[in-house]
Amino acid sequence: MFEGKYSRILLAFLLGHLVVWTAIPAMIQPNLPLDCIEMAIWGHEWQLGYYKHPPLPAWIAKAFSSLSDNSEWPIYLASQICTVITMWCVWCVARVITPRPIAALAVVSLELSYYFTLTTPEFNNNIVSRCCWAITISSLFFGVLRQQPRYWMLAGLGLGLGMLSKYDTALLAMAILGFALFTQKGRSCWRTSGPWLLLAISLVVFLPHLIWVAANDFPTFRYFLARSGGSKNWFDHLEHPSKFFIAQLLAIGPSIASCWWWTRRHNQLSAVTLATSNIDPDPHDSTGSHELWIRQYLLLVTLVPCGFVLLLSLITGAKILTMWGAPMWTFAPLTFLVVTRAHHLSWKEQQLWPSFTVVSLIFVAIFTTQRMASPYVLGKGSRVNFPGEQLAQEIDRIWARNHTGSPPIIAGPWWTAGNVAFYLPGQSRVYVDLDPEKSLWLNDQAFLSAGGMIVWEAGEDADDFAAQIKARFPNAQFEPSVIVNWSSSSDIAPLQFHIAMLESQPAELPLSDAFSRAFQGTLDPFERLYPDPDLTPASFAIQQATPTSDLNRPRLLAIDALPDQTASEENWLRNVQLLFDQPVPTDFAGPPSQERPLRQASHLVPETPR
Repeated sequence: MFEGKYSRILLAFLLGHLVVWTAIPAMIQPNLPLDCIEMAIWGHEWQLGYYKHPPLPAWIAKAFSSLSDNSEWPIYLASQICTVITMWCVWCVARVITPRPIAALAVVSLELSYYFTLTTPEFNNNIVSRCCWAITISSLFFGVLRQQPRYWMLAGLGLGLGMLSKYDTALLAMAILGFALFTQKGRSCWRTSGPWLLLAISLVVFLPHLIWVAANDFPTFRYFLARSGGSKNWFDHLEHPSKFFIAQLLAIGPSIASCWWWTRRHNQLSAVTLATSNIDPDPHDSTGSHELWIRQYLLLVTLVPCGFVLLLSLITGAKILTMWGAPMWTFAPLTFLVVTRAHHLSWKEQQLWPSFTVVSLIFVAIFTTQRMASPYVLGKGSRVNFPGEQLAQEIDRIWARNHTGSPPIIAGPWWTAGNVAFYLPGQSRVYVDLDPEKSLWLNDQAFLSAGGMIVWEAGEDADDFAAQIKARFPNAQFEPSVIVNWSSSSDIAPLQFHIAMLESQPAELPLSDAFSRAFQGTLDPFERLYPDPDLTPASFAIQQATPTSDLNRPRLLAIDALPDQTASEENWLRNVQLLFDQPVPTDFAGPPSQERPLRQASHLVPETPR
């Protein structure tokens, strides 16, 4: 894999890419970008899925962030490792089917695509998905070429992990299926164990997440449909696919153009003999079928995903985000070089590496300039200038007045709460938007039980948000607002944040236990809710669980009433009727005898569901 001069030079080139694109963002970006924060707070929960996406990128983000808590560089490193693996997969295929200089060109030309430079510091599902696509495409290529089960198994693993990264991997699966059904070489593979190994392993890898999706009412699919939307008018059927197509041309066009420039003098339409590559020629094959199926394979895995997306948008009018095309074009330069049968460089080989090193450094300069100059030019801060660390220090200071450690839960709008949680020591859990459908691992009851902080930015909706907090968490203590400056020396108005503290509340007594002990006459309903007699309230009431709670049963909450009243038979029957929400038989004998009287509520009222 690393033998030969070109392999070693390319490895050094890619390691340089990894170091530079990890170090520069870490040095010039005071705060993690949007998607990185999201991956970090999701990964902290180690779920089988999240309301937007499958779990693999979040797991990777959490695994790398554990290398250094509250530091940005591990997540940047994870992104660049995925990018370098992606580019190395291209080399593994290209060096087998093209001469070494052409293979190197197919890889380094990707430096001209902003998918492989400017967007890589933002670690997200697209970065991981693209890496899985590359692993799948290269492994399957060798599986078809060499008919060895290990390559098919690796391709199945890559496909399954791709589906655990982003569902658009299904587009690659469609392209692979097209190759397997509509090409002679692909159909011949069905007589081997390879396709079945690929299918079995990919399903095994993806199945746990699929079960999770079904069990949670398909949240990722609902998010996708809401994000893409439908057409508002007939013009959307033309506008949306056209914009996506133009964006993809701008993204991969420079790489294709550079491949043409570097080979334009020696492109010939005569077939490239297999002797110029590392594929052993078949003495019984005089038709050049090796070259045919390779071209078919590369064209299908490169063009079918984009073609299907464009067709879908044309028919439905759905909006397609530009970054959804990121995984599609990794093998586009190699495909161009194979289709045009390029086999010599137009310039000296010695000029290849310095030229693309300069290109890469130009993109680094563009990225650095844009990040550092943006606050001064636009007059406002960006996500990477957000004062996440300073805000977390303020929250930690407020919490530390009466508590040890970090707040168990940070709640609020996801960007603000996510930043605070990431930069706090130990990374608290995040109650995203105070919405259990976005934080499937939390709900209001869990937040009440654990306690924590609620943080939100001052703005047009700040008063409405505060009103919601008062309604849902009456015991929340509102703290003075804090003012925090942007992480930039430019003259930008500081940010104001509102804060509320929620003290942890004792766990509620499960009703199954309460019912059992009530009928046995042994339950003081407050002995477990309030162990301190001085804190014992006078009565209790039944509150129906909220729709967003994970409890599908009533729960006990304290309300005001008179203490130490012996329950009469009439009141006891009325309470039982309310508990079970059904009439009590008129001939019921009443409560069992008991050694000591229960403290009885003078009234039991359900709280209005929130």
